[in-house]
Order: sequence, then C-alpha cells, then structure tokens
Amino acid sequence: MEDVTGGQDEPKRPVVSRRRGLGKGLGAILPGPETVDEPSRPDELTGLPNRAVLDEQFAEAVARCREDGASLAVLVVALDGFSDVNELYGHSVGDNLLHDAAARLSAARRRSDTVARFAGDEFVLVCPYVASSDLACQMAGRILEDLSRPTTVDKAELQLSASIGVVVTSPRDSQGGAPTLETLLGDASLAMRRAKDEGGASWKLFDPSMREDVVVRSQNRQDLRAALEEDGLVLEYEDIVDLDTGAAISESAILVWSQPGPEVDHPQAPLDLVDEAGLAVPIGRWVLDQALSDLSVRHGGSSLPAHFRVWVKVAPSLVADPALVAMIDELTTTHGLSPSVLGIDIREPSAAALVSTESNLRELHERDVVVALDDFGAGQSNLGLLQRLPISGLKLAPDLVAALGDDAGTPDAGVPAGADTEPGATHPAALEADTDARAQTLSREAAALVRGLIELGRALELTVVAQGVESETQAAALRALGCEYAQGPFLVGHDVVAVLGDFSDPEPEADPEPEADPEPEADPEPEAIPAPAVPAESLWAPGTLTS
Repeated sequence: MEDVTGGQDEPKRPVVSRRRGLGKGLGAILPGPETVDEPSRPDELTGLPNRAVLDEQFAEAVARCREDGASLAVLVVALDGFSDVNELYGHSVGDNLLHDAAARLSAARRRSDTVARFAGDEFVLVCPYVASSDLACQMAGRILEDLSRPTTVDKAELQLSASIGVVVTSPRDSQGGAPTLETLLGDASLAMRRAKDEGGASWKLFDPSMREDVVVRSQNRQDLRAALEEDGLVLEYEDIVDLDTGAAISESAILVWSQPGPEVDHPQAPLDLVDEAGLAVPIGRWVLDQALSDLSVRHGGSSLPAHFRVWVKVAPSLVADPALVAMIDELTTTHGLSPSVLGIDIREPSAAALVSTESNLRELHERDVVVALDDFGAGQSNLGLLQRLPISGLKLAPDLVAALGDDAGTPDAGVPAGADTEPGATHPAALEADTDARAQTLSREAAALVRGLIELGRALELTVVAQGVESETQAAALRALGCEYAQGPFLVGHDVVAVLGDFSDPEPEADPEPEADPEPEADPEPEAIPAPAVPAESLWAPGTLTS
C-alpha cells in the first residue's frame, strides 16, 4: 500500500481490513489504527453515535495520539441549504436526507474515526493519526465529493453540498494540557462558518485569526444597534446617471454609519450584518422613512422629475417579511408620495424565502414599486428568477466594473536596449510588461462578461445599471459595451458628456475625399454601437409577471 502518512510512524498495533466507502473512501487517504466499533448508543434519526459516545471516543483518541506523538483532526460538516429542503419538501424528506448524509459519512470514514451527529444538520468527525493539515483537508475534499452525488429522497431529486471546518492539533505539543473537545469543536465550527459565508460547498482550515473576526463582527453588531438607537445612521445618495446624456435618472440611497467604531472597516452598513443583528425590520423602516422624507423635501410636488425614483437596498429577511408591504403603504401615505417613486434593490432570495419573497414582490408590483436584482453577476445567480419574479432591472456587481480597468498609467512593454541584467534574472520592465498583459487579458474577459449581462438584460427588457464606477476608463468601457446607466464615485461631480463625449445626438461627418488606389488594410476592430435610448415612459417599467 502506498505510504500517505507524511512520514509519521504508525503505532505498532494490529491493523485489520478497512471498510470500503462510497466512491473513494477516506481510508485511501488517511490510513490509521483500527478500533472496535462504537457502543450501540445511537442517535435515533441517523443511527450515528450520540454526544456521550463522541466524548468517550474523543478522549480515547487524544490519549492514543498523545502517547504516540501523533496529530488529531476534528471536522465539522454542515449541510448547505438544509432548511430550504425542509421548507420546500417537508421535514420527512429532510429527515431522510440527514439519514442519507449520515450513511455516506459512515461509509467514507476510516474505522479509526468517529462520526457523530452534532446538532441539527451538522456532523462531527474525530480522526486520530492524521499526519498533516494537508491530509486532513484532503479528507474534507473527499467528503464533499461523496456528499455531492445526486440522490432521490421520496421522489425528490436532490443534490447535497456541505460546508466543512477543519482543525488539526497535536495533543503532545499542545500548551496547557490536552485539547478539549469543546475548544476544537468551536474552532472547527468557526472555519465551517467561514466556508458557508463564502458560498458553501467548500472546506476551510481553521486559523486563529477567525476568532478575532468573530469578536470584530460581534462588536459591529453592537455598534449597529447603538447607531440605530442613538441617531448614528445616515443616508447618502448616489445619482444613477445616463451615460449618454449625463442626466440623473434616479438616485440610490446608501446606509452608512456617521461615526463608525474603530473596528468598522467600511462606513457602509452591510445588509448581512443588519440581518445578523436581527435589525432588518427596524433599520429597513428607518431607511425607507428617511429616503422618502428626503425625496419629498428635495423633489416635492411638481419638482419631482417624471419617472424619477429613489432606490433603497433592503436586507434579505425583510424582503420576505409580511411587514414590508404594509410598511411601504404606511410610509408613502405619510409622506404624501406615490409608491411608484420607490425602487427596491434585493439580493437573490434563498429557496426557503422564495415563496414569501415572490408574494411580497407581486404586491409591490401592483403598487408600481419597481424591483431590481442587486449585485447581479456576483456569486451564483439563478437566471430562472428573472422570469419568476417581477424584476424590472439588474444592478451589476461593483467587482465586475472594477475588472474593466482603472486610470493608472500603463508601463512601457519590453526591456530597454542595452539594459544590464544578471544571467537568469528578469528585468523589471519585463515584469511590468507581463503584469500589463495579464491585466489586459483580465479586462477583455471582464468586458465580455459585462457585455453578455447587458445583452441578457436587454433581451429580457430589463434596465441595467452598473454600480461602483470609479474611473473614466470604467465609464467609457461601460458605454462602449452598451451599458446605458451607471452609478459610482467617478460620476459624482463629473460632467459625463464633457469627459466622454455626447452619444445622444452625434453630428454627421462629411464624406471623405476619395483616395487614389488605396492600399488594402486589415479589417478594423468593430466599433461599439451605442444601444438605443430607452423611452422615458418605459424606463424602470414594472417587470412582466409570469404565471
């Protein structure tokens, strides 16, 4: 058998044949000493060992690893979207799915490992005699592969994914005595949460800095609550600009802390933090109230431009909350405004929240409140939502715009003639040229992606807005790609027409004088053709509903 122990000596204990797993079992990666099967005190639902057995097996594993100078790994495995399964298919299907996941984990483990159900949709693996962190991470990768195979549960076609946190320790080298199960479970859970926050279907190896992140995030939640109570929140506004004419067609409200605490990296209040703090409803109400009040003061009565709207980002949990529609009815009445002056930016809802979100959005559609899918193109976008939900627009994610380039100077490519370099060395100018070439490649790829999203929006008759424009290069690229509307720091205080030229009514050019016997030339690159302007009456038109 191939030695994959990383050079660590196995203890001299008898080894018997290993149980073969589903697909590629973990024993193929991390062979270890064998123990007898766990006592029969199983979890009622999955048949896995319960917490009492887990404690016993962990204590034994720590003692053996401490004696032999070996390392031990603890993995916390949490199923992604398990609550969605319960919501969509019922708890019976959810229970059967847990049973299936438990069977896959049991089949894939080494017999020296302990697999237990931790809580809800979370499982724990205690794995003694792990030679290195790399091998523990390989174990996590194999678990993801085993869990990801499609399965049918009560006629429902499902595909599992999971988020896994990994922590590795050496009991002999541990300062302050042997590690406790509680400590390792806590560390592995932090790593699992990081994997889940980054989209799931992945593993993360624990790093001590993750503890610091938890402290910072907890402090931020407290600061946010205090800011709401002490008038520490402020709305700032960015115009949504027509890139052809430079006219502001709408404005976007941005929630910021007026006096952010020392641990806040950015003054903008992220919506996931609002949800984490349980403040989606009170902060959502404050933002809507303030935005409508500001709109009434600045553009009250007849001074409000036709089809002008104020756009508000709403925390995901509020979009699905029954309180949203009644809240908007109350606040628009209070400020003497039609609901049609309001635009709502939403993020892609989870499967569990989809039904209630759809119901709310249809009610808002009846009131002429328009909705845009925010940060489109970031993460995994479900294109089917564009047909199912009454969506009127797409707000392209700022990261897509940033990839189009900036206004930094481009270094000269190549190596200066006569430059002295040591044998085998790379001249700095060549490194700069290589970096510039990579940047150009990334910009071309970003441009292709942005163009595709713009064309998708146009095909579905959706208004597309690019967010986060920070440079003239980005603004010019967006207009050349056919994007009509944008917002961002660069567009504040700049005359777009003066900087980029006017596309709205180009002057006809005189016919050039014919040249005698012109030499054939290579076909020029096709110039971007600006998209036709959207008529004012159709701008931000409420999305078409499907049955």
